Formats: sequence, C-alpha cells, structure tokens
Amino acid sequence: MKSFDEKYPYIAAWVQDGTVEIGYNDYDDVFLRVTDAGGVVWESNKTYSNLDDAFSEMNAGIEAWYRPEQWETLREVSVDRDKLEETYAEWLADAERVVKQLQQRGLRVIKVDVEISDLMLWCESQRIPLDGEARSNYAAFRVKQLDK
Repeated sequence: MKSFDEKYPYIAAWVQDGTVEIGYNDYDDVFLRVTDAGGVVWESNKTYSNLDDAFSEMNAGIEAWYRPEQWETLREVSVDRDKLEETYAEWLADAERVVKQLQQRGLRVIKVDVEISDLMLWCESQRIPLDGEARSNYAAFRVKQLDK
C-alpha cells in the first residue's frame, strides 16, 4: 500500500510550507483549502463521496494558465473578480511563484491554457458561476480531456 506522501505528493508538499484545511467551518462553505504564505492556493466547496476523491482532486497540481490579452475579459466575467489580481502581470508573478515552489519540491505542474470563451461555455453547460472553483475544475476537466 502506498504511503500518503506517495499517493498525494502535492498535498504532502503543501503541508511542509503551508496549511491544508479539511472540513467546514463557521465562516464560509469551503470544504477543502490549501494556503501558503501568499494566501489561498486552492479551495473547493464540492461535496465528495469520500476523502480519497477529495484528496485526488486537491493533489492534481494543475494550474490554469491565462493569456494576457484575455485577462480583462476573465475579470469582467468572473463573479469573484475581487479575488483576482488587478493586472495580468500581478497574476502571472503569483502563478509563477506557486509553480516554482512546487517544481522546487520535485513536483510536476500541468499548465492548462484556458480560452476564456470556452471556460464561459463550460460554466454555462455545468450551470455554475464562473468563480475560482469553476476555474480550477475547468482546468482539471481540460487535463482529463487531454489524457483521452
């Protein structure tokens, strides 16, 4: 049987330099959250049938990657625009910091190019708001498509 660190290397790495929260609290509806010194790295308020499914999604190591010419559009259509960086340059610096930290720990990061119009259509088809969770889930969805 694999150890937790072998099965979930990203979670194990985050625990070293950050915090992994599991379970609901009194102030929001997030079930899983990963934070580091820079703030929230990943979170989800989905309902999971078991912890293995939850940990597998948390462990994905997937980064949605946006294009500079689409940044303003992403901010305009996102319901949580106040949580997004003001500029593409700010977002890029933060995203590259997270990727570098993960890669320095020997973890593989999958950068998923996100076409904003496709993301919008996907959210509409799922009947979900375009927010941080949707952006993360869309990136995971795209990786699964690429694996087929």
